[in-house]
Amino acid sequence: MTMRLPSSGLLIALLTAPTLFGAGCRYYYDGPPACEEDWDDDGLTVCDEDLCGSDDEDPDSDDDGVLDGDEDNDGDGASNGDECDQGTDPNDSDDVPEPAEGEGEGEGEPAEGEGEGEPAEGEGEGEGEPVDTDGDGRTDAEEDDRGTDPNDADSDDDGDSDGEEHECGSSPLDPYFTCPVTDTDGDGFGDEDEAARGTDPNDADSDDDGVSDGDEVACDSSPLDPFFTCENPPTQCP
Repeated sequence: MTMRLPSSGLLIALLTAPTLFGAGCRYYYDGPPACEEDWDDDGLTVCDEDLCGSDDEDPDSDDDGVLDGDEDNDGDGASNGDECDQGTDPNDSDDVPEPAEGEGEGEGEPAEGEGEGEPAEGEGEGEGEPVDTDGDGRTDAEEDDRGTDPNDADSDDDGDSDGEEHECGSSPLDPYFTCPVTDTDGDGFGDEDEAARGTDPNDADSDDDGVSDGDEVACDSSPLDPFFTCENPPTQCP
């Protein structure tokens, strides 16, 4: 910067030292326009502000509470700052910047990892899967419709689960009705009873003494000991 003194005509060179004019003060910048500078910190450079028609000394040129860089002159959904950064025209709604990589993809779909994991309490184990709270083979919704208790596997406490009674056509609400006893070997002793007694549900005469398991149980003999038969039952010790 130079100053010419009218009285003497001498040309005096003045150094623009920071201590004299203030460090970084743009008003004393003698070089070419600082195109890439953002003097007012609004997200737009000096040249961008000129393109957008905003004031490079005022971060909110129209005093609407929005920074000049965040304004959207052409209403295309992209801010002036984004358009200037990507080289599109902030005043042309047909000149829209490309979305950033990954942006807009799978809109409405959860990101990887989202939506996975344990369901919230009361929800199914997976989307669309029915809930069976008591594990009786009948969903909670089906139990609600039938009138059985979705929190009790055997609503009528007759020994058969609600699911089993549904399958066999019995009543899950009336303990008088139960599923028919399964007797695989036809010895008159149900499979469940055989399992509990230790006899073979697939062998009508588990101890091979000539008397069926069912008959030996009925006459208080032993279906597991061939020494004892209905004619020679064991003695119960007191």
